[in-house]
Amino acid sequence: MGVPFSLKSRDSKNRYINSQLEDGLYELDVDLMNYGKDIVMRKLLVTYLALQLAQSIGVDHHAAKEELFYYMGTKDHETHTMLMEFMDHFYENVSKDKDDASPNR
Repeated sequence: MGVPFSLKSRDSKNRYINSQLEDGLYELDVDLMNYGKDIVMRKLLVTYLALQLAQSIGVDHHAAKEELFYYMGTKDHETHTMLMEFMDHFYENVSKDKDDASPNR
């Protein structure tokens, strides 16, 4: 067993966090290239929602993600619609913001 994270030096913690950050961003980039923006957005949304659920019900992230996936499976149509509506709204706002920032306007 390794040294608990909290007991590591600040430099060691920073190296570990940097490595995880790079790995996570690389994984999302590969998913973006292989599967497209909607899959990456869903992945990010589900992770965020699971973290919110974990904080509110007092369980770890893994348990919250399992509960969320179970719920989403039982309410497939409703949760799919909710995610798609959010994603459409999000993409509209990003596109609008990009157009507003365009120097050719």
